[in-house]
Amino acid sequence: MPRSVRLDEESEAWVELEARRTRTTRSAVIRAALKRAAASEGAVATPYATIADLIGVFASKTGSLSERTGARYARMLAERRR
Repeated sequence: MPRSVRLDEESEAWVELEARRTRTTRSAVIRAALKRAAASEGAVATPYATIADLIGVFASKTGSLSERTGARYARMLAERRR
């Protein structure tokens, strides 16, 4: 997908030199740099992707943890006040 990116002079010079050194396009240099930056940051596409391997792994024993949570929470707060 085409994008337009404005670079400062120093960055533009680096992209140009790297493209010549590697005998590739400026776009390829920028894509590679973005991939390296994302990999070093540990970038994840979504919060779901972060925990996807954990979904369905744990058992709740009762199987009804999401039932009547409001009432359960209110009861817990009332017990704390005592």
